[in-house]
Amino acid sequence: MVRPRIWLADLVLARERLAGSPAPGDEDRIRALLGLGPGSAAPAPLPPARPRTDRPARVEPPHDTPHRAPDSGFVHVEDGSGTPPDPRSHQDGGQVGQAALAGLKPSDWDHPKPPWRDTPPLPAMRADQAGQRHLPLLRPGAARGVLHAAVSRPGADGVVDVRAATRVLATARPLVVLPRKPRPTLRHGVEVLVDHARGMEPFRRDVESLCRELPRLVGEGALSEWHFDGDPREGLDGQPYRDTAHGTVLILSTFGGPPAYDEAGGVEHWEAAVARWRARGVRPVALCPLPPRRFPPWLTRVMPVIGLDRATTVGAVRTALDRWSRR
Repeated sequence: MVRPRIWLADLVLARERLAGSPAPGDEDRIRALLGLGPGSAAPAPLPPARPRTDRPARVEPPHDTPHRAPDSGFVHVEDGSGTPPDPRSHQDGGQVGQAALAGLKPSDWDHPKPPWRDTPPLPAMRADQAGQRHLPLLRPGAARGVLHAAVSRPGADGVVDVRAATRVLATARPLVVLPRKPRPTLRHGVEVLVDHARGMEPFRRDVESLCRELPRLVGEGALSEWHFDGDPREGLDGQPYRDTAHGTVLILSTFGGPPAYDEAGGVEHWEAAVARWRARGVRPVALCPLPPRRFPPWLTRVMPVIGLDRATTVGAVRTALDRWSRR
């Protein structure tokens, strides 16, 4: 740091602050005190400037601490001679001395253990966990109404049709049979065909729920089941399919639709089965858990198809069946 200079103004200011006239010799003492007199000390010389460098100062380690070579992965230990071993002696396939190996100690400060190493892993998630919440395809409480609308057949056992009876009596004809209005009935029975192909695996719980609801709706005596894998002509037990259905045949399948593209038995086999059912007065109805854009193109021209989703209602099922019956 450079010492500040003393100006003559400081001498004038000091003389003005003296009370009265200064005594002989006071001015010389003031000059000496301010560094202006002939006996004042010379300014201290500045220390020589040190050359600046961007490299930090090297700190030599103590002789009793191990050190690491600049370009080596070995930690060298002093052997007591005061001279560290030459790191080049361990290159080109050289062997490390037994004394150096004996002095090595495991250290984890260079690679500390991450905190997540001590965290216990979460249990593996299983798809068949009992407590896993299932979101059904149909809205809660809508399964029974949708099934009833799909499998019921119109029967002439409703209330008396007064208008029809009046027209018969007005023509002076005897009323042999009391006319009644049609209403849906389940007395003809239901046969359900359940597909177990790969494309139906994501909807396994929904299929099981519908199969549990059908006996409560139709009755076990009026219900029969047939389980197959893609091709309905052969059951899961290897037995051939027999046409014993009466009333309605309900088919739960994706019919080989995307994304699984299962073997669905072929279009001609489904067409032949539908023709046999209709010849015996049986109505086939398909419940497909795929969106309508993924229905196989041949499916809607062979039989009525009802999609299983949140938009499926009783009114939607009846509208689809009525539209098919008018074709």
